[in-house]
Amino acid sequence: MSTPLRAGLIGAGFIGGVHAHAIRSAGVRLTRISDSTPQRADEAARRLGAQAAAESAEALIAADDVDVVHICTPNATHAALAEQAIAAGKAVVCEKPLATTLEDADRLVAAAERAGVVTAVPFVYRYYPTVRETKSLIADGQAGHLWLLHGSYLQDWLAGSSQTNWRVDPSQGGGSRAFGDIGVHWCDLMEFTTGHRITRLLARMSNAYSQRKTADGMQAVGTEDGATVMFETDQGATGSLVASQVSLGRKNKLWFSFDGTEASYVFDQEQPDSLWIGGLAENRVVPRGPGTLSTAQGRGYSYLPAGHPQGYQDCFNAFVADVYSAVAGESPDGLPTFADGRRSAMITEAVLDSAKNESWIEVPA
Repeated sequence: MSTPLRAGLIGAGFIGGVHAHAIRSAGVRLTRISDSTPQRADEAARRLGAQAAAESAEALIAADDVDVVHICTPNATHAALAEQAIAAGKAVVCEKPLATTLEDADRLVAAAERAGVVTAVPFVYRYYPTVRETKSLIADGQAGHLWLLHGSYLQDWLAGSSQTNWRVDPSQGGGSRAFGDIGVHWCDLMEFTTGHRITRLLARMSNAYSQRKTADGMQAVGTEDGATVMFETDQGATGSLVASQVSLGRKNKLWFSFDGTEASYVFDQEQPDSLWIGGLAENRVVPRGPGTLSTAQGRGYSYLPAGHPQGYQDCFNAFVADVYSAVAGESPDGLPTFADGRRSAMITEAVLDSAKNESWIEVPA
């Protein structure tokens, strides 16, 4: 583009702040911000460094000084806002889930393709250098035949029946919480890193608490605290995932082990600056760094020397920088798009169907 990109941010909560930091890191102007009320938008503009507040999300989308719309609002609002931004010809970064139904996700992907706009969903765990290293090593055949893909995504921020959030309410967060919020991250990361696609799954949902505190008193919980999923892939592997938002002591533990006949690869998001590689004669722990990782992908996203930790915000910065590169006409490798958001909606629907029917469900690869 001949003029500097300008971004607008809808929603100024925790994740909105992460987006704002990434926007500034990319050297893009944060021209407008909107929130649940004009007053909150004014406060957020000062706090997050936006040039001006917008009176509403709709006004932000229509603004002439916004080229890229970042949507960071409750899940149930994503589809309508993304559809408006696409119709306005804007590039769109929409927090996951892209939509709370597969039908809405299908519609958004089709609309974006017709409009020819850049779209993205922040599956940012793809941007850890140790993940990119693992992906490259597997693609190079160093794992041998991948046969077992397993792991977990565990948090504790909803431990205690007095803890609540809009995500607990299906009308705002969608039909799935633990899987739809964090399990989809693990599945995206598994498919991205290994090249395998889930084709069949069996899921069970569970709850630590049958009721949670609300403004109106204790209410029945309508979404799961945890999910357990067994699956098969299109390349003959089997696997399992445990996702939980009530696992005490786990703040954000996204963990995987991808086991092949020649090597196993283990990643832990709470300790992302090292990659564990398992072998028959010896195991190796490889520190993250441009001088220690062996592949171009791993080194390419490693911005700091080994021993200088890169974390979640660094991943988000790299993701947003890739979005803006795509808007400028480049083709960054591994950028998660609305098609990837649709894939997650498809898997989430299958998980919900399996748990409801207590049966294996086929998932198109």
